[in-house]
Amino acid sequence: MKNYLLSFFVLSAALLILPKAPALFPEEEVRFLTVLDADSGETYSLPLEDYVIGRLETLSLPPEEEARKAAAVAVRSMALYCMEFRPVHQEAALCNAPACCGGFAEAGFSQENIAAAGKTAGVVMTHLGEPAALLFHESGGKYTVSSESVFGVSLPYLAMVKNVEEGVTRELVLTEEAFLARLGIPPEVSGEELFWAYDRSGYLLRLEWESGSLTGKEVASLLSLPSACIEGETVGSEVRILCHGRGHGVGMSLNGASILAREGKDYTEILAFYFPKGELKI
Repeated sequence: MKNYLLSFFVLSAALLILPKAPALFPEEEVRFLTVLDADSGETYSLPLEDYVIGRLETLSLPPEEEARKAAAVAVRSMALYCMEFRPVHQEAALCNAPACCGGFAEAGFSQENIAAAGKTAGVVMTHLGEPAALLFHESGGKYTVSSESVFGVSLPYLAMVKNVEEGVTRELVLTEEAFLARLGIPPEVSGEELFWAYDRSGYLLRLEWESGSLTGKEVASLLSLPSACIEGETVGSEVRILCHGRGHGVGMSLNGASILAREGKDYTEILAFYFPKGELKI
């Protein structure tokens, strides 16, 4: 079960590799990831903390230090999960192919990200003594989404959590005809025949009609929406949609982490808020 989930996580969470980054911590404190070079097929060792800093460089992070530190712990925990279970590459924790395990930053590291990694060095979140696959997204709706709703596999620390943000990212209004055409639904189907199936968090699981259905992720993609946290209804001859957040909605909202940091929460409290069944190992 863990291997199935992580094969999807590694593809969707845009994990990255730093093949040439210098070690930024004393040698005795360095842990290494085994990385598969996609071009040569050879493996090499990469300092874990170099990876953490480089991953942070690719994210649109909040300015608050405690939010960045929470993201650093999430990145580190996911990397160690991959190192432990090697779900995609049996010979390595990760690869450096952008299309497989994500892109990477090799230089130009900010002092903010170096500090976030340095001040949390060695801190990871675990569950039942094993590294936890911590996921995060840019922003969300009233609730975060369980891993079961999005990935089909339930992990206790990736459950639905009452969020601290409720904003609408995008509002979309289409004629019924245009809506059906965008989704490839037969034109003879009326909007009133559509059934919107949601999970408890408001994540769209399926859009159904008598002869077919689409997943929430498919609906979001076809409508160019940044999230499948969608409210849809047919009003007269129009279909009105409210989209909440950006990303898959599982785990920690970076925007929510920013809000919590501004409220005075430190990174341990932010992580405990979004992953209440995880155990923080400091």
